[in-house]
Amino acid sequence: MTDILTLVYQNGGFNEQEMAEIKNAHHELRFKKGENVLLFSGISDGYYIVKESILRSYVIDFNHEEMTTEFYCQGDVVIEVVSLFQQKPSESCIQALSEVVLYKIPFPVFQQLFLTLRGFSDWGRNWMTEELFKLKQRHIHMITQTAAERYLKLGEEKPDIIQKAPLKHIASHLGIKNTSLSRLRRDSIKKR
Repeated sequence: MTDILTLVYQNGGFNEQEMAEIKNAHHELRFKKGENVLLFSGISDGYYIVKESILRSYVIDFNHEEMTTEFYCQGDVVIEVVSLFQQKPSESCIQALSEVVLYKIPFPVFQQLFLTLRGFSDWGRNWMTEELFKLKQRHIHMITQTAAERYLKLGEEKPDIIQKAPLKHIASHLGIKNTSLSRLRRDSIKKR
């Protein structure tokens, strides 16, 4: 538990006692391949940190097809922000793509740490700011970059996704069809 949680919370400026309190607030959970961590219309009761494996967040589009909105790998914070902080039903689903091990911090415990640890609120704001920046960049790149550029960027940022996630999920995340992704992969292998 120590290594992943230390990595995630490293920029919070926590002393040893505070870090121990944060680590003790998490508990380990396991999900099987295909199992949902959060269901559509479910209300999130905490957030997770990925210890092992890969998850995805997805929605159902107007054509009733699954569209992957995000991937989560080791060390990522898995959170459905609106559902958690506003206690509203989730519009997306979070699913394990293989057997996954997570550390969960329940919402009431998170709130308590937020109120009692001076650096925890700063850590949370910094994390949220970084995630908002990433989301904005993703939206811009969906418009300004080619599918090949988005694929290469995903491979640089999250190589586990390219290596381990099903092609159909990667394709929907990139906003392309499976056949286009197969062509991109084939072309990138030829260029090596």
